[in-house]
Amino acid sequence: MDEVTTTVSIMGRSYSLRTTTSDEPVLADAAQRIDEMARNFAKQFPRKDSQDLIAMAALLQVVQLVRLEKRPAASSALGDLEGRLVALDNLLDEQIQSK
Repeated sequence: MDEVTTTVSIMGRSYSLRTTTSDEPVLADAAQRIDEMARNFAKQFPRKDSQDLIAMAALLQVVQLVRLEKRPAASSALGDLEGRLVALDNLLDEQIQSK
């Protein structure tokens, strides 16, 4: 994987980061989301410092990520799918061997 230096802008401030070429679009999307959230916070809290607004936006994004990671349905659904695929594979093997 090629490493590149990319620059993202959040609340008018530029941040240079090293990343892989495959992660560059993800990084740009994440920065755009934080920028949008921080700008919305700026409308609600006009006297807050931009760094505070960015921190609030980043915190809310991470809260959403933690909630997704803790969802039992996601991990149990993957386990259920894996179990079904193994059972299907076994059935196919039995059918192939019986012929």
